[in-house]
Amino acid sequence: GLAGIFTGDLWSWDGAEWTKPSTSGNRPVAHSHAMVHDPGRDELIVFGGFAGVRVGNTFTMNAATHEWTRHDALTFAPSARMNHAMVYDARRGAVVLFGGDTDDGPSAETFVWNGATWSLFLPQDPEHDGEPPPTARPRMSYDTALDRPVLVAGDELWVLEPSSWRKVVVRPVNLGDGAPPVELTDPALTYDTVNQQLVLYGGKIDTASQFETWLYDGVGWTFAGAPSGAPFSDATPAMSFDTDRGRAVMVVEGQTWEWDGGDWIDRSSPGEPDVIGSHAMAFDADNHETVVFGGSSSISGVTNTTWLYGSGSWSYLLPNPMVIKPRTVTAMAFYPEEHYVVAFGGYGVDSGLGDLLAWNGAEWSALTATDPENDRGPNKRSRHA
Repeated sequence: GLAGIFTGDLWSWDGAEWTKPSTSGNRPVAHSHAMVHDPGRDELIVFGGFAGVRVGNTFTMNAATHEWTRHDALTFAPSARMNHAMVYDARRGAVVLFGGDTDDGPSAETFVWNGATWSLFLPQDPEHDGEPPPTARPRMSYDTALDRPVLVAGDELWVLEPSSWRKVVVRPVNLGDGAPPVELTDPALTYDTVNQQLVLYGGKIDTASQFETWLYDGVGWTFAGAPSGAPFSDATPAMSFDTDRGRAVMVVEGQTWEWDGGDWIDRSSPGEPDVIGSHAMAFDADNHETVVFGGSSSISGVTNTTWLYGSGSWSYLLPNPMVIKPRTVTAMAFYPEEHYVVAFGGYGVDSGLGDLLAWNGAEWSALTATDPENDRGPNKRSRHA
């Protein structure tokens, strides 16, 4: 640090007092550097800082022996910088560095230190929300509930996913109060008959995916937060309530999740639906199973595959596409008086649909609706309820 001079001191806090351990080796002497502890390798990592000029040196210190090592033979490393952010990423087992003030100005680069070498992290951006902006003084920490690094870059909040940075839309909210944002689109929604409340999850604000759970009891909304087990996906989810087991079941991007009234439980297993999103779901109370229909498949694109979830396992049926057209964003519900699941419309491979379908537990059939009012019924549509 800087105390009139560049000190290079190391101090340790044991919870009650400070001590200055004796160290050996070539130690870092700079200020405005970044330092983090790697628990897997039990060593400190120090990078960069300012020592009359910006520096780009990498140092490690063995936490047991207090011996410093300066890594001068690296074939690749971040450029010289100061005021950057570093954190240990437990999922990766590596140190992540972001941004800082370089000779060329604020940086938006992300680097990963694996204990021996640096590599440049190149986000894939499946969320289409871009990357964190160049930031001279970023702040970063590790969220153990999310199990991911969280970055504050200017007035923006970002989460580091395995292959990308994901932007989080921040808005003030009090637990147990408020309401879902009015600009929210495409969330999953179902009614919990056990707790007598609506369950809402996810959705998007503009192109930024949300991972919040909201509950509505007929009087007001309760914010249930983003529980530790919450599913993270940028696809459009669907959800229905299993009245036999008292669980909300959600399918999104090849994952199966259940809401038990207080947290999300991952029920993903081999043989589950390959739908990415934009599918329809309903619980068939007569046949005691959750029905998933259509959507966008990771294997076949727009699909008419019907998946059935009962007793914790999945099975599926492939209807004739000439009879039951593949589709996304349809609406579906169980019709108890007629003892079948009914689906209407949606968007097909290249156009909207306006057909009415019935699922009897074994197969789909097309329904011909009577029209005593001669108003021809609903026209072709998708994304309806």
